[in-house]
Amino acid sequence: MKLFQLVRCEFIKNFSVKRLIITLIVLFLCCFGLIKFEEFYGGGGSSSEGLSINQFNQTVLTAVQETDNAMNSYRNSIKQIVALREVRNQGVETLKLSLELYKQGLSPFQNVLDAQRSLLSYENQLVQAQGSSLLQLISLYKALGGGWRE
Repeated sequence: MKLFQLVRCEFIKNFSVKRLIITLIVLFLCCFGLIKFEEFYGGGGSSSEGLSINQFNQTVLTAVQETDNAMNSYRNSIKQIVALREVRNQGVETLKLSLELYKQGLSPFQNVLDAQRSLLSYENQLVQAQGSSLLQLISLYKALGGGWRE
């Protein structure tokens, strides 16, 4: 009960979105037993037994910043994948057109080879971006504390 009273007082005194996020994270971590409230707020009566409130707040702010950075990185990687898919689709169309022109005798076979080479390059870039996106997703899970063990 002590935790909820402290959180309610802090929340009412200084309302902001940042404080709301921090409060929700603290409640989540404490409720699921990922952290012990008394360890951070010095529940034993002695200030040497736990971290100060400022240190706790700084720890939570760092966690929020890491989560925000990971979310932005993942979002950007998804945007990159969407753009590379469009480039790859254009490469497929280019290959089809160059092959059709070659079959009609209007273009040398070198154009078909160039289109294939470009398409392969686009597909390689797409696969690399997808792998990078998965790494960004793992970073996001780690930042959220999703049960990651090393």
